[in-house]
Amino acid sequence: MLLNIADIQKYVAACASKVGVSVSFVNKATPSTNGKHITLPTISSTMSEDDKVKLVQFVKHETAHIAYSDFGVLERHKPKGLLMFIDNMLEDHRIDYINDSMYDGDRLNTEQFMDIYCRETHTMDSPAPALFAWDAWVRGDLWDNTGEDHFAAMCSDEDLAIRDKLVAGNYADVLRNIRTIEDKAEGSEAIYQLAKRILKEVFGEDADKYEQPESSDGKGKGEGEGTEKGVGAAGGDTKHGEGESAGEGKELRYVDFDGAKMLPMKGHATGEGINAANFTCGTGGTGYKPDTPAETHVHDFTTGISSGWTMGARCGGHYDINRLLANEASLANTLRTKLQIVSRDRWEFGKKSGKMRSAALWKVAGGVNDRVFKKQIHNDTLDVAVQIVVDASGSMSGSKFEHAAAAACLLNHTLSNVLHIPVEIVAFTELWGLGETPRNTMFVLKNFAKPVSTQQMVGWWDIVGSNYLADNVDGESLAWSFHRLRQRKEKRRIMVVLSDGCPCGGHRKGEIDSYTRRIIEEVEASPIEIVGVGLMYDMVKSYYKKWAVIDHASNIESALISIVDKHVFA
Repeated sequence: MLLNIADIQKYVAACASKVGVSVSFVNKATPSTNGKHITLPTISSTMSEDDKVKLVQFVKHETAHIAYSDFGVLERHKPKGLLMFIDNMLEDHRIDYINDSMYDGDRLNTEQFMDIYCRETHTMDSPAPALFAWDAWVRGDLWDNTGEDHFAAMCSDEDLAIRDKLVAGNYADVLRNIRTIEDKAEGSEAIYQLAKRILKEVFGEDADKYEQPESSDGKGKGEGEGTEKGVGAAGGDTKHGEGESAGEGKELRYVDFDGAKMLPMKGHATGEGINAANFTCGTGGTGYKPDTPAETHVHDFTTGISSGWTMGARCGGHYDINRLLANEASLANTLRTKLQIVSRDRWEFGKKSGKMRSAALWKVAGGVNDRVFKKQIHNDTLDVAVQIVVDASGSMSGSKFEHAAAAACLLNHTLSNVLHIPVEIVAFTELWGLGETPRNTMFVLKNFAKPVSTQQMVGWWDIVGSNYLADNVDGESLAWSFHRLRQRKEKRRIMVVLSDGCPCGGHRKGEIDSYTRRIIEEVEASPIEIVGVGLMYDMVKSYYKKWAVIDHASNIESALISIVDKHVFA
């Protein structure tokens, strides 16, 4: 790369022209830009070779930001402190990768700049060395000189532990997927979400405390005016857990769940339902005989086929689910964008075999090395089947059922209709007819094989909610659902269970609770993954290894999408 004055001037002019900014040269000026104009020191023959490399690096780096970064992301979220630092580092990585993948001369300049930086920089405050050492490690598939050893040598034991935690996670794979995104808004927002995830998972910090977003009246929050509430991938207020055994889940405290928020025992006329934990149900006695999957009554709305269709308790009334689907586009787009990012195929460079990369042939000719090939890495993130299992007991009547139905419609639209991921959505209750023995009953609102429109599903949910909310027998319902899900061939099969109370069993007495626990343990011991979601009810953490609690009915839609993002696609 020639670094004479004329070449540098031509390079600066070309970079500025590409992104539509103006340039001025001022004697002894420090390089700077406001996004529309670049100010540079006057280029002269007295500049050292190192200064020329730094100048070129500044120009190409800042113009790449103008071309590929969306500064509106920072305006909206207003990050500060460590979150701002992590986001800047990741965004620098993305724009450097896009630019230097296109132009070998720019890549060589970045390597030369890194050599200078390492020679001139000997100390930095923690945790910067850990972050830079990890970032340098990720950069190793494109750049020959990343300064990885230099940054690692600057790390304290604590910094090395942070670096190792970053290396052990899947953060590098996610970054490699994101860094190929050239769209400003999509790429910058994806980088920001990754920065928040690293802050939370690696540093154990609540990312929301590092933000000062604009309030609804357009005024940003001042220092010390933050909220303890955390927002998941799509904004849902939840608590999550995942431990080695039931009841030992590690809580990621999005909100403080207050047991007093449990709905008190109320009549159906209030439209708010009853939580099963508020009364003794389905316990005591002996001789409990659960329905097998073959004995379960099933009504499949998608085929119109019923087995043992029985009358229910008629708890509820008409549900206006369409009213709650106004956020369908925004929530669905949030999840779709995330999934498209994590599911991208990517190229790894600097390989000894694979597809020839013509731009790297100079390495062979120059005797540098023989790593001139690239390999495409196919991502199988979306090789997954998802089953949503919804409690349709009487305690769900009212707002909980309405929001749960809307959440199911959102997931059907996003996962099945948009991303073409196999999805099944079922609801469970216990029904009986005149003179009949109570039977576990399953409603299929979306099977794996057949697409269903949002409006079709809305109508079917309304039928269930208006006519058939009765009792619940969770264990039998999970066994039936597991029997269907285990037949899928996808690499991952995940069941998400929404319930607002303990297994009840209606008018059948016996060890219903212990049976439910045994079924859950057997599912958890199988290749099937299962997540229990408590709706205004926190006992799920005593049943499931993986669990979450949603503290209010109005949060069900956004929180469920967040839960799917966390457990299915993280």
